Amino acid sequence: RKELVCAILYLCEYKCPWKNVVRAFPKNLNVKEAEIERLEAMKCASQPTRKRCPTCAGFEVLESWRRKHPQHATVKLLLQYLASERVNRSYADDIESGFHMSMTVSLKCLLLKSGYERQAERGESVPVELVSAQILSRDTCVSF
Repeated sequence: RKELVCAILYLCEYKCPWKNVVRAFPKNLNVKEAEIERLEAMKCASQPTRKRCPTCAGFEVLESWRRKHPQHATVKLLLQYLASERVNRSYADDIESGFHMSMTVSLKCLLLKSGYERQAERGESVPVELVSAQILSRDTCVSF
C-alpha cells in the first residue's frame, strides 16, 4: 500500500497525464466518469478560487481508485496501464527504479492535501515516506 501511495504522489508531483491511465483501467477497476468529473470540479487545495487543478484532481482520482479497490489497485497494475496508454516511458522507468520511494514532495497542493500545511506555506519539501505515512494513517482512522 505504501508503495502505491508513493507512486500516486510521484505521478501527481511530476504531472503525469493521469486521465488516460485511469480511463484505461478495466471496467471493474476503473473510476467512473461521473466520479472523475466530480473530483475535477473540486476546489484547488492551494488556490481555492480555482477549479480543475490537474494536481488536485489527479491526486483525488488516483486516491479514490486506490481506496475503492484495495485488493486490486497495485503498482504493477499502474505500471501496466502507464505502458499501455503510451504515457512517457520515464514515468514507468522512475517507478521501476524505485525513485518514487525516495523523492520529496514539494507541490503545495499535495502537501496541503496530505496535512503538511506549515511546510506548504513555507515552500518546503517533505520526504515521500512521511507524506505517504500520513495518507495511510488516515486510511486506518475510523470515525464512530
